[in-house]
Amino acid sequence: MIALDLIDTPHPNPCTVPAPPEADAALLASIRKSGVLSAIMLRPAGNRYELVFGYRRVAAARAAGLTEIPATVKPMTDLELLEAQVMENLHRRQMHPVDRWKAVADMLDAGETLAGAAIALGYTEREIRQMERLAALHPKIRQMVIADMPSTYHLKAIAAASHARQIEGLKAQYAVQGDRVNWNIIANACRDATIPRGRAIFDLGSTTIAFTEDLFAQPGADDQFVTRDVAGFMAAQRAALADAVAAHKQRNERVVLADWFRGSVALPRGYTPRFTPARGGSPKGPAGPTKFMAIVESGDDIGKVVEVLADPPAPLPRRMETPGREETDAQEPPHAVPLEADRQDPLEEFGIERPPITNRGRQIIAATKTAALREHIRRHGGNLSAELLGACLVLALAGDNVRISDETSKWAVVSFGDLAMRLVDPAGRLDIDAVAIGPILAEALARMLTVTDPVTLAGSGLPPEWIGNALQADMALPRYDTAEFLGTLAKPELLKIAADLDIAVPDKVTALREALVGKAPGYHPTTFGAPGPRPRELQVQHRPVEESVA
Repeated sequence: MIALDLIDTPHPNPCTVPAPPEADAALLASIRKSGVLSAIMLRPAGNRYELVFGYRRVAAARAAGLTEIPATVKPMTDLELLEAQVMENLHRRQMHPVDRWKAVADMLDAGETLAGAAIALGYTEREIRQMERLAALHPKIRQMVIADMPSTYHLKAIAAASHARQIEGLKAQYAVQGDRVNWNIIANACRDATIPRGRAIFDLGSTTIAFTEDLFAQPGADDQFVTRDVAGFMAAQRAALADAVAAHKQRNERVVLADWFRGSVALPRGYTPRFTPARGGSPKGPAGPTKFMAIVESGDDIGKVVEVLADPPAPLPRRMETPGREETDAQEPPHAVPLEADRQDPLEEFGIERPPITNRGRQIIAATKTAALREHIRRHGGNLSAELLGACLVLALAGDNVRISDETSKWAVVSFGDLAMRLVDPAGRLDIDAVAIGPILAEALARMLTVTDPVTLAGSGLPPEWIGNALQADMALPRYDTAEFLGTLAKPELLKIAADLDIAVPDKVTALREALVGKAPGYHPTTFGAPGPRPRELQVQHRPVEESVA
């Protein structure tokens, strides 16, 4: 038994998050009735003692009027004292994660090794490194975590950012939510585009691309090491894929290097992708299916090499003569559904003048607007009000593609099952209080919208224009002063751009395009917006009276 007056507390309690008041009250009542039943730990300090652990028991014993307390006295170094404090609190009462992170960081700062801390505390070295990273969060972020623990997905993005980026995230969320914590806003402000090392098909040793370990990824997974050098990775990946395709062709294999367009591999007109690719390597010979290879250019799978096996266009059927009837041109059968190409351009229907751009350029604009709109919605939609997102969803349901299917094929139906799983618990009950509804609404909206292709007329029609205008998605549009896009412009449009930039005009159009590449960041051939919908007459199908009665 040690006198309470001889006990000093020069070392702070590692549990900075206080116990609930009811827990302290219960401990005090127990000590008043039965005394202190579990010994505290002390370190000798001359004629006095330093408290190692048992802070709440000492405080309750003093409040109960006791003069002595059972204790174990053990000489120990500062590092041994810190380890004893952490292990005791981990085993006796679950430490708050923030306290656990700080305690681990303090142990490492005091000279403990990763392996030693892992053995002492019962964690893996990787978990110790994760906690060390989380302990380095900005103090304001740590205080917010104590009150409202974010998901690992959000913590991962925030912890990887600098303190300056974390503060920017705080400012962004304060501007939208005020005192209410929205971890999605903070994480989005801290998140950078990265590509996993496991997607590389090029020789990693032949480049200077730097990869860092994602401590929160599964060890051994493709995304354990990532790079933020997206441009360098994509350039090396494209070169490696071009070499691989060339090697296939040397072996007389039907493999083609394709572009990534509108969220899928761009196939030549008439080619039909197979649902189940053939096994046994790449196809060979002069005829038959062809393997198309491309690199994903955006989204979560950016940098990934994808393959599509597609069959060539079927030969046109021969026209047959009908006995006793003169051969005539094929006529459209009655009740035939108009082809997509026969539909009127929805923007031209409202008298919107098209710029002097080729069909290929107009398709590029539509594809980039689709990508920009979806990225803008996914990045900022979680910050918008549920009312605004709900209104945008209603507009999206008025689109031409309300079946809902992907823009590439009528068979590629867009799935919303994963979003439903976030809203409905395993018992089948709708539970919207347990989730952030904004990001789910934004993701659903992004999947539904496709800016209409001006050539095939596949897409959502006018709703993406209205929604993009309402959400100010113009800021997400890319630059159009690229060699690919400038190659789709007619000479009058090129001359207009050159005049705005006060650039000397070369004699040839090709030279003019080359002179404009990268020089016209302010050139914007498109914006989001379209006139409002026109009222349409309801088409009522009248049935015979007998049929109605039946």
